[in-house]
Amino acid sequence: MWRYSTGLVQKMAQRASIKEALHDGVIKIYSGAQPASADAAPTGTLLAIITLASGSFTEGTPSTAQVDKITVSAATQNNQTYRIDIDPGPSEYASEQHSYTSDASATIDEIGQGLADVINRDSVVCRATFEETLNIILITANFPGLVHTTTLGLNPDTDLVLAAAQTANVRINGLAWGLATGGVLVKEADNAWSGLVLADGTAGWFRVQANAVDDDSLSTTLIRADGVCGLSNSDMDFTNLNLVTDTTVTVTTFSITIPKVAT
Repeated sequence: MWRYSTGLVQKMAQRASIKEALHDGVIKIYSGAQPASADAAPTGTLLAIITLASGSFTEGTPSTAQVDKITVSAATQNNQTYRIDIDPGPSEYASEQHSYTSDASATIDEIGQGLADVINRDSVVCRATFEETLNIILITANFPGLVHTTTLGLNPDTDLVLAAAQTANVRINGLAWGLATGGVLVKEADNAWSGLVLADGTAGWFRVQANAVDDDSLSTTLIRADGVCGLSNSDMDFTNLNLVTDTTVTVTTFSITIPKVAT
């Protein structure tokens, strides 16, 4: 049974999706029975820590965002439609195209802010701000770790004319999530989730922890989500629950479903 911590439900209620809340975190697999609350300290033996491709992980050190900087030109030609194309990179995401049409008297500030507003309204992966003093739109990947490219066109019928000057992101070995469909959030498709087994034991339950430093004590503020390990139809399925020291556990599929009916 999935159990969410007080810190996680508070963050989702106040200002973030579960995808954002758990980004750049890890999964810890334990022996024994799942605690009654995700606020509680973990029980059992820590058997493995799942990270990006078994990489080392430092709590409290998040990935940096990838940032595109696009200069908004005064040129309008004979068409007042501006377009920004975004290619997120990961295979589960489709390319995006966002257009803004101004009137002939629009200022650069109005055009830039209009484009930023459209991106913020419609984009799946990015957020945008317009810097008036620099005439620059800053487009930031909403979830660090996505490799995206962005270009600006003057109208939908011409070639792209301005390429973004990108600030490359630095990704840590925390876990990122893919595209949610029908309320089901899945692991990112293009990267491996795995970890070295630290001790012999039978996998009983797991805890997804956010990127913040977590001392494993009782907490009503830390972001956590607990679930049950099993062989089929469980929150995390294994082909073999008996884990052996120094072998590798690989998570090939993993999902969290947001229920449509609250009880």
